[in-house]
Amino acid sequence: MTDRYESRFDRDLLSPAYLANPYSYYRELREQSPVVWSVRLNAWVLTRYDDVHAALNDPRLRSGQRVQSYADGLPGDAIRKRSSSALERKQPSAR
Repeated sequence: MTDRYESRFDRDLLSPAYLANPYSYYRELREQSPVVWSVRLNAWVLTRYDDVHAALNDPRLRSGQRVQSYADGLPGDAIRKRSSSALERKQPSAR
């Protein structure tokens, strides 16, 4: 049987070891794979400041569809909870 997640980052993401010290994972990614595809996140992970800065300022990479693809993979309850909490924040308080 092959591992569903090919990278250490994907395998360990949100594990107790990762949460205790994510910086060792980030250091390893920066040094060995500064730009890597994450199967688990269904997204590219950029770990160096210059790469992130360039990506955030590149108009070709701006699209709500990219964010939506991540949301599509969430369980229905998570999407409903997220949507309702966003609506609650937008509601003016009754004073």
